[in-house]
Amino acid sequence: MQFHVPSHLAFCDAQGGVMFLDVAKGRYFALPRPLEPAFRALAGRAFQADDADPSLVARLRRIGVITAEGGARITRQTTQLPTASWMDTPPPDSRTTMAARVWATRHLLATRSALRRLSLSQILEGLDVQRANRQASALDQLADPSSLFESARRWTPIKPVCLLDSLSLLAFLHQRGLTADLVFGVIRQPFAAHCWVQAHDVVLNDRLDRVAEFTPILVV
Repeated sequence: MQFHVPSHLAFCDAQGGVMFLDVAKGRYFALPRPLEPAFRALAGRAFQADDADPSLVARLRRIGVITAEGGARITRQTTQLPTASWMDTPPPDSRTTMAARVWATRHLLATRSALRRLSLSQILEGLDVQRANRQASALDQLADPSSLFESARRWTPIKPVCLLDSLSLLAFLHQRGLTADLVFGVIRQPFAAHCWVQAHDVVLNDRLDRVAEFTPILVV
């Protein structure tokens, strides 16, 4: 019998344990240790369960991490792990213009409002719509606007939050016809979650040693 991971779930193997991100509920959770071998075995066989232990399959179905209903997962994962970060290279000395500070503040305020009104699922669907029919931007196109936003961000009196800052940077880039990826990552033990903006194998808004601690679970 063919099973699937429900479309609202993203998963990864983080530090030896299977972790999930439930996009519909906006929460992370870990698979119970006794069920991890069964889930990994199913994943390795494209979730064909013909020769799987029926009792383990039933338990996986009961907790909702596999389903017999059709349909492909809507989540994506990156195959390019980051190898560099622009945040690790000090930007050249330059003045951040007042206009850039205003733009950054507007994007942060608009994003903060959206996060209060919309679910994570709605936010990510909006990103998919923005990216539709757009090719990935080249790194040299992203360098100046990303640096400009990060410089202006330091002047904005809003507490840094990874999701808020990453979505605001993506909106800033989108306004200029540019695209990058929003990457969610997890650490299983002790649990931690983080997100950042990445293009190809370069992190745009965080340090490499920081994001390297996390296993990517979802890329949008």
